[in-house]
Amino acid sequence: MNSPLKQATPLVNIAIAFLGLYALVQTLVILKEALIPFCLAIFFSIIMQPMVSNLNKRGLNRVLAITIPLIGILGVIIFLILWISSQFTLLLNTVPLFIEKWDVLVKEFTLWISNRFELSDLQTSTWMKQASSTFFNSGQSFLKPFLLSFGELLIWLLFIPVYTFMMLYYRPLLISVLFSQQANKGLLKVQEIYSSTNGIIRSYLQGLVLESAIVGGLNAIGLLIIGVDYAILLGVLGGALNVIPYVGGMVAVALPMLVVLATKPFIYALYVLLLYIVIQMLDNNLIMPKIVAFKVQVNGLVSVFVVVLGGMMWGVSGMFLSIPFSAILKVSLDHFQGYEAWGRLLGNENGDV
Repeated sequence: MNSPLKQATPLVNIAIAFLGLYALVQTLVILKEALIPFCLAIFFSIIMQPMVSNLNKRGLNRVLAITIPLIGILGVIIFLILWISSQFTLLLNTVPLFIEKWDVLVKEFTLWISNRFELSDLQTSTWMKQASSTFFNSGQSFLKPFLLSFGELLIWLLFIPVYTFMMLYYRPLLISVLFSQQANKGLLKVQEIYSSTNGIIRSYLQGLVLESAIVGGLNAIGLLIIGVDYAILLGVLGGALNVIPYVGGMVAVALPMLVVLATKPFIYALYVLLLYIVIQMLDNNLIMPKIVAFKVQVNGLVSVFVVVLGGMMWGVSGMFLSIPFSAILKVSLDHFQGYEAWGRLLGNENGDV
């Protein structure tokens, strides 16, 4: 006969596992200011490693081989930030126009509702004011953490180059220490995991940059054809936001629609919406599968969950980092005996039941 202690053991183990997971999540939230730039630097170092190795082979010492591409990448990033900031300042000039046009639309819609449903002007006007207030409050609550995360990211950019330089400079030392005991089976597993994840993450990030450039170009060309003001800026922003899974696409389409509502007839907003739907369909069914999706074999359910979880913990940066870290976890599970089923659960292979 089983004792109550033995029967309770599985429940105790589950409780301990959940407590451990909760403690891990809380730790990640508390230390996010230190961990986010460190994690972003890891990905920068992975992207830069081939360039550093190539310059090393051409005779440059390690310091110069790291410094030259790092300064080049930082220069491009700083240029884009300054250009977007200057253009965004001009874009803010449309805000008063948008508010004025929104008031006109609300009045016209209020009159139509009153005539159509035989309601008093006071009732309809009160309802529309409440709806407008709810709409703007919802938009502010959605965009506020998004914009704050970008503000924090600009501050963290001060630390990312330092972390990236140190990771690349001390990489040979870290590798030699990590893989010094080649006879140890566990270390061989670690070496396999490192090689696999390093290649996957590098390919994924490079593919993501290429995909964002293509989507940004399509956005800009389409907006120019429609005749939208600030088309190039909005296209570039749409491409940049595309690196943030799911949420980035919604923000990317909201910005040009707001500009169009402030500067063009209402029909142009429908043109913009249709344009972005077509581009998103091309991206989801052609560009993404060919360039990015096959790099990281994580299924859609897991992707949505980790993006939401990452956003709750680390904001926009967490959304961006969630997919690569999920890929690292999947590869790690695939390489350790007894955990392969969990790796398959994270993957996008469909099995018959």
